[in-house]
Amino acid sequence: MLKIGDYNKLKLKKIAKDRAWLEAEGQDIGLPKREIPDGAREGDVIRVFVFNDTRDALRATTAEPSAVVGQFAYMVVKTVEKFGAFLEWGIKKDLFLPERLMVKAVKPGEKILVRVVDNHEMSGVVADADWKKYLKDDQVEMLKEGQKVSLIAMDTSNLGTRVLVDNSYVGLVYKAEVYREPYVGQRMTGYVVKVREDGKIDISFKRKGWNSVLDTQDEVYKALKKAGGFLPLHDKSEPDEIKNTLNISKKLFKKSVGNLMAKGLIELTDEGIKLKTKKK
Repeated sequence: MLKIGDYNKLKLKKIAKDRAWLEAEGQDIGLPKREIPDGAREGDVIRVFVFNDTRDALRATTAEPSAVVGQFAYMVVKTVEKFGAFLEWGIKKDLFLPERLMVKAVKPGEKILVRVVDNHEMSGVVADADWKKYLKDDQVEMLKEGQKVSLIAMDTSNLGTRVLVDNSYVGLVYKAEVYREPYVGQRMTGYVVKVREDGKIDISFKRKGWNSVLDTQDEVYKALKKAGGFLPLHDKSEPDEIKNTLNISKKLFKKSVGNLMAKGLIELTDEGIKLKTKKK
């Protein structure tokens, strides 16, 4: 079944001079020729995003929108009209936010949280700014401690960073766990720390216990390789210096470095840590 406002895998039926045509349930959908994946030929199946253009005709693109139907995203208001607003969607077409689905007046340049919905009463796929009604607050028991989840950063307060969890819940990453403040709308991966009796959800950007050390040692090793094999960080470095460079705590840094040293992958000097060169 063709999914409008979402990704589909469609057969590349014909490649013309300036456009390609994709086969979808007995109808042809246009795709700009410049967007055909390298090496793709007629008969190949490619992944595209399908949407309705301004004339309500079906179109396809290999560009990725900010969100598909059923997902949340922060989008920038492009223009405001009497009947609604148009939001930057990440593709050539802007996403329409009907006036009746606004929770407050918006202005151009403002970044707002919306959910992409397929609303047949409003000519298909639109944005809905009344995002809270889509939360599954009565189903938080579905989340398990340690579960890996997708996150969207919402805002930051003295308590920490509020995040949207798996397009279904709102959780909190406590300030002590936030080593580098994410920007509003940033997509990340996190882990469920605890679901409280009052339904509130504690989230961490990193796994807990030894798993956190394993994750962090990989990050340190990759950072070392990216930096050319040396980082001026050691056990006497200031916590803020480590935090600003690697986005981790000093305690976690020391454990990760110790583990990498035990594996013989790095060595610690008075100046910092460096990759061990392989003996020929």
